[in-house]
Amino acid sequence: MTYQELSARAKSQREARRFDEAIESYRLLFKEYKEECNQFDFWGLSRCLQKTGAHQECLEVSRNGLKKFRQSAYLRNTYSWSIYHLYIRKEPVTDRVQFFRAAEAIASFSDAEDEYSPYVLTVFQVIDLLEENYDKQVQEILKWIRKLRPEHLDTDPEQFKAADGKLITLPSELEKYYLILTKALY
Repeated sequence: MTYQELSARAKSQREARRFDEAIESYRLLFKEYKEECNQFDFWGLSRCLQKTGAHQECLEVSRNGLKKFRQSAYLRNTYSWSIYHLYIRKEPVTDRVQFFRAAEAIASFSDAEDEYSPYVLTVFQVIDLLEENYDKQVQEILKWIRKLRPEHLDTDPEQFKAADGKLITLPSELEKYYLILTKALY
């Protein structure tokens, strides 16, 4: 099978949401045609790994792809999401140094304006952690909240049903931004 045929097969499987099959096709593609692989092959494999929860391998594939395609927004996105799942989303935070290093990496690799990046989620996670020791961390909270641009935040409140059937409404990203900023400035 040629590079084009194998790449097209892997892409087709990914688009059909048959991620495990696509991963095998991408692995064969990288085994047979590593030098010909483009940024979308790296991204396709990392996206499939992300969808199957293989975040560590996704991180490695994205990192390798970024060595070859430094400016790829697609690979930066999967790289950032991998870091988010491996180091930011985990609770409780047991290694604060690693947590903040990961948050800084996401802030530098992600685009604050990209609604599909983990940038905004990461900033709010950092602030949640900093608020545990609020009085001593207020300057750090201000530093992180100022990384967000209000014009790019979601204005729709988050709604879900609780176990007892009640409708719960949480503030929108924009409301959270102003609540945090106002409290920290006060």
